[in-house]
Amino acid sequence: MRIYNSGDRVKVYMYGDIGDSYADGLTAAEFAKALDEAGGKPVDIHVNSGGGDVFEAHAMHTAILAYQGETVVHIDGIAASAASYFGLGADIIAIAPHAMMMIHKASMLTYGNADELRGSAELLEALDNTLASIYAKKTGLKPQTVLDMLKAETWLTAEDAVALGFADEIDEGAAKVAAKVDGRISARWVNAPEDIYEGAEPDPIADEQADMPVADTDTATPDEVEDASEEPHERVVVLSSGVARFTDSND
Repeated sequence: MRIYNSGDRVKVYMYGDIGDSYADGLTAAEFAKALDEAGGKPVDIHVNSGGGDVFEAHAMHTAILAYQGETVVHIDGIAASAASYFGLGADIIAIAPHAMMMIHKASMLTYGNADELRGSAELLEALDNTLASIYAKKTGLKPQTVLDMLKAETWLTAEDAVALGFADEIDEGAAKVAAKVDGRISARWVNAPEDIYEGAEPDPIADEQADMPVADTDTATPDEVEDASEEPHERVVVLSSGVARFTDSND
């Protein structure tokens, strides 16, 4: 385990699509583990995702609601489809000025006879109603209004998201991050803005780690070790490749 001094807050980066059916997809199990390891500390959840598995996202939503510490969701690039609602249970949702949210009706691949196809349609309708209820609870909009927005595949700018209640504030100091989306997801979009992928794509995870002193190696001088904070801190990162936990320690 690499050990870094990361401060008092835990940062969880949800950069990638949701579910193990996508290459290196983010899973609810990884996310729940990250929150568990945060141990009740304030958590900043950074989101840049085109969505994915609705059930995985729902489990993530439940994990946020159950977390005992403060949770703040930061929409850095895009929060579309399933990624637009899993964080709605957070205490605060902050969206970058350039970022976007998108909501639409649930969809699925299905196969079978008439009865099985009708069953799939009923499941999708139930999912849409559940999603509408989650969005309505956050925004104060009527469920039918939300259902109409889902049907239209509605894209929200940062200003739109705050005005309609999907986000609480605009993070004016956020760096510009290009949308990170699996092509199989974006291929189903019908109203995506042409410039959704434009912009620089800094690597905030690598940038932050580059500035953190490594505390578990023998390269630090005695003075550096003596000056290190006595309070251990930890940082959990959820990446497409899994969960990484960083903790500074003077033991």
